[in-house]
Amino acid sequence: MHARALSGRAPRTPSAHHARQIRRGGVNPLSAAAAAVTAPPSRRPRRSAVVASATTPGDESSNTSNPNPELTGAAAAAPASSKTPWYNNTKNNEGWTSVSSAADLARAAHAARQSGRRVLALELWAPHCSVCKSSWPALSRLARDDALARDVLFAKASIEGDDVRRLLKEQQITGIPYVLVLDVGEPKEGSAPPPAAASEEEETVRGLLGQMFGQFVSRKLGGSAAAGGGEAAAAAATEGAAAATAAGGATSVLAEASTTLILGQGASFKKIQVLRSNLAQVPALVKRGQRVVVDPNGLVVLV
Repeated sequence: MHARALSGRAPRTPSAHHARQIRRGGVNPLSAAAAAVTAPPSRRPRRSAVVASATTPGDESSNTSNPNPELTGAAAAAPASSKTPWYNNTKNNEGWTSVSSAADLARAAHAARQSGRRVLALELWAPHCSVCKSSWPALSRLARDDALARDVLFAKASIEGDDVRRLLKEQQITGIPYVLVLDVGEPKEGSAPPPAAASEEEETVRGLLGQMFGQFVSRKLGGSAAAGGGEAAAAAATEGAAAATAAGGATSVLAEASTTLILGQGASFKKIQVLRSNLAQVPALVKRGQRVVVDPNGLVVLV
């Protein structure tokens, strides 16, 4: 049996009979050890037994779901690798102003005017847009071009915002990425930046204060006449709000931001060079008051 084990053949598993022979001295221990090494592994214990043995009765802090016991808390719960979304890349966003509403666009236009830039380039995009993702690295480099950044302010707006979706409908834009080249006008001395848009909490507080003031006036006046006056005031307020809403709907987003559309074009990867050429020519034409004309290929031509 010893020679068979050394020859490379797989010996049989040592049985109880072999064990008795080893104790009696009738079998070579080396051959038995070799047979034990080549023996098939025993069956794995049940999972419940492994969990029970890993958690001691008095230790409540043991966590068998943590693959790395050295990490605890948020570090253990965090995934192994977290990749930054493409639209949040810090390097690509350098030089771009984020816009989500008409008020943000108005502030960006004001910043462009005050810095001596006459043109604002607004890119419309969406997080789920695969074309936006593929063209964004090349498009983002336009804002880091010193020759363009001297005359053009670059901004980007996701179509998830309400005002941005309204802008899409007003300009009849059916595909993204899309860039609107806007004229922000000449700078005005002493002009203050547009106020920041009120948050939802501020709007809620203003509404509650208005209701409390109305109730206070109603209690002070009292009587049916006061009630009639309150209803008249409420009706007048409702009509005023409706008129304001109608007026707001009639005013375009670009008009609210005090900007004028010069041209608009797609911003896919194949059209970025055309956009670069247009942005290089448009500021000088606008400052001289010349009309901007685009040929069938989308290039600005002189007239």
